[in-house]
Amino acid sequence: MKKNVGKKDALVRSILALALLVTGLLVGPMEIISLVLYGLALVLALTAQLGVCGIYKIFGISTRSAEEK
Repeated sequence: MKKNVGKKDALVRSILALALLVTGLLVGPMEIISLVLYGLALVLALTAQLGVCGIYKIFGISTRSAEEK
């Protein structure tokens, strides 16, 4: 797959994933809302690590700079 997530975008996604994970833990580990937060954190962390975002692909968006390609 062609990567479409740049370094800055990946950093923001990683920070948001961590924030969602911590928020989920503060809400309560087995509450419904915390499970949703964990799921969102997982998606953000995976897209940051893999460098591929499906929504970006659908709309033809890329946040990678020319240097990163």
